[in-house]
Amino acid sequence: LAGVLAGLGVGVESVVGVVLERSVDVVVALLGVWKAGGAYVFVDPSYPVERVGVVLAEAGPVCVVTSRALAGGLPDGLGAAVVCLDDPGLDVAPVVAGPVLGEPGGAAYVMFTSGSSGVPKGVVVSQGAVVGLVVALGPVLGAGPGVGVLQFASFGFDGSVLDVAVTLASGGRLVVASEAERADVGLLADLVVREEVKVASVVPSLLGVVDPMTVP
Repeated sequence: LAGVLAGLGVGVESVVGVVLERSVDVVVALLGVWKAGGAYVFVDPSYPVERVGVVLAEAGPVCVVTSRALAGGLPDGLGAAVVCLDDPGLDVAPVVAGPVLGEPGGAAYVMFTSGSSGVPKGVVVSQGAVVGLVVALGPVLGAGPGVGVLQFASFGFDGSVLDVAVTLASGGRLVVASEAERADVGLLADLVVREEVKVASVVPSLLGVVDPMTVP
């Protein structure tokens, strides 16, 4: 994926849109963008098409990573290349030898506000901030080599960066909860037990509805 993105002109300070359903594919896309040297902006495909269009227009991505099922629903006049992660052609794409090294002040991702007071606003977060998060919270999270860590936060919120960056940089094993599992505490508990999740960063309100006996 990083090779394809680089071939489309993605590099330092380039923005790449990511429009994918919740799955490990999102993590693959984010890592591919970072390896190519770019910054990602995640857009939830469940958003109204108008909001998707506003966010992508504001972010000005070089390209958008999505799936074949979702590509047809992207706004008209996007003005960016579209890469489908489930395109068989990606299997024979050129491989990037190593990650493109940026600067601490370079962009790592763009996070948009809810837009409840008007038009959503994008906030650029630097690579240095992500590294600082890893250094500061790695020991706190306790996501050592092989440790199962739950990825619960929406990829459109900052909490997801804690899950992804800190876990993988610490050698942990990321367990991505599906939309169904996020919406049903019973299914979520089953996932935690089945995947031997040992660490989770979630809001207190979720802990209040999970039976401790179901997640020993």
